[in-house]
Amino acid sequence: MGQVYAGAYERQADGWATMTAPMLCEPQHWVSPVAWQGLPMVLAGNAMAVHESRLQPLVHYRFVDLGLYSLL
Repeated sequence: MGQVYAGAYERQADGWATMTAPMLCEPQHWVSPVAWQGLPMVLAGNAMAVHESRLQPLVHYRFVDLGLYSLL
């Protein structure tokens, strides 16, 4: 237990593209797609509420009012 269901998706001209297929992983072991590394991403869902201590090192900025987090 303690895993998150995660994937990476990117909006493209013809719709959404899967950059990293959905998978189960430990929150602290998430690796963003190579093309995204060093760029901010948005975390959506309840993973931060459940696994904040393990995800916090990835947080770059928190959108408090929206419940979204920008990750590096």
